[in-house]
Amino acid sequence: MEGPLRRTIEQHRTHDRQYREHQAGTDQGPQESAHRSTVASAGMATLQSAAPIFPTADMDAMRAHYEALGFQVQVHHGGYATAARDAVRIHFRHVSEDGDEMRMPGAAYLAADDADALHAEWRRAGVGETTDLFDPGFAVWEAAHTDPDGNLLRFGSPVKKAEPA
Repeated sequence: MEGPLRRTIEQHRTHDRQYREHQAGTDQGPQESAHRSTVASAGMATLQSAAPIFPTADMDAMRAHYEALGFQVQVHHGGYATAARDAVRIHFRHVSEDGDEMRMPGAAYLAADDADALHAEWRRAGVGETTDLFDPGFAVWEAAHTDPDGNLLRFGSPVKKAEPA
């Protein structure tokens, strides 16, 4: 496979290796954070969510793409947009198509309850490029989707354990 998807997935393979090494020796599940939530001081605020901010050269094309993936997209004034689906939020900022920012697309990992179902859904949508599902080696079944701007959405769910016979 050629293009930005292949390059981006190869870059993320380093993350896969580091994650496997980190998980070896921990007793938590694949979707639990390796970093327990703590508050350093009683007076500190609690963080509630994070949302990547992806570049887009075409707000209309981005909107159509993410709506086809099941997101609700709101285009705001000033070249900014937000997309929401379930508990996931992605922000978009308009950038020049020939600017430096388009050469550095964004990436996010989405934890799903069923990677097989999401994979089938996004393949049926017929937009962007969705890779085959694969097991990166740490009990997670995942795939990646690239939008027309080169932004990467990797998604996965824990490998389902076989039912006892």
